[in-house]
Amino acid sequence: MKMSIEVKNIESILINLKNAEKGLTRVFKDGLKDEGVNMKLFAQAALVKAHHDALASKDTKKSYWNGILMDSIDSETVIDEPGKIEVVVGVNAEKYPKVADYAVPVEKGHKVGFKGFWKGYHYMEQTYAEFAPKIEKRMAGKLSTVIKAVTSYGTGWRNIATGQYAKALK
Repeated sequence: MKMSIEVKNIESILINLKNAEKGLTRVFKDGLKDEGVNMKLFAQAALVKAHHDALASKDTKKSYWNGILMDSIDSETVIDEPGKIEVVVGVNAEKYPKVADYAVPVEKGHKVGFKGFWKGYHYMEQTYAEFAPKIEKRMAGKLSTVIKAVTSYGTGWRNIATGQYAKALK
């Protein structure tokens, strides 16, 4: 037994697939930028929480407010070109040079006097531990939401680059 399959007029399908690629790329890049902003906000909140936890601790009852450090946590898109994006989240010492000397000791901890050690707030470490395992799933969810877009009639695919619905094969 033999079977023959023929597809005609595929130009419109190829155009829609190319537009879908552009749209999905835009959604992915926008989603990654949003993830960076969310990581920044989470790190800032973790720093504030660590500060309040240190004040409430029976061990130290001491904390240092890091408002400038908190403000220096930034999310920046350093590369955004076709086929490539890079988002960096962390302390921006170029923008806030005052924090350059103490950002790492506040994160990791430092010696206090001859024998003491202050354990650090680990705000960036907490942020990475919270976001890294789930970022792939969140990005896939954003893309799948866009891919599933259908017309109000329940048929057809929407071109996510142009917002127009794909034409049916003739």
